[in-house]
Amino acid sequence: MKIGDFAATLMHARVGDTTVALWRVAELAPHVDRAALLGYLAPGGRALFADAGRIDTRAFYAELDAAGLAWRAREEPVREEGLPLTVKLVEVAPRC
Repeated sequence: MKIGDFAATLMHARVGDTTVALWRVAELAPHVDRAALLGYLAPGGRALFADAGRIDTRAFYAELDAAGLAWRAREEPVREEGLPLTVKLVEVAPRC
């Protein structure tokens, strides 16, 4: 199955008493322009990103470290379309 130009697989998740069908887009990370995201930071500036964990973002955090950027994340419980979800709010800034 494809969603737009991206291959997707159907997964099912149990949420309480309900089974929810989830379409997961595979290999979305290579389509993210990391240089543009990192270039968003002006010297002395900071950026705030939301990471909903829909793709594997571990490599992105490693790239932040390699680029000499400091980051911290805090988890926030939210609801999306009535379902519970934990989102990481990530603040990124140049290292002092």
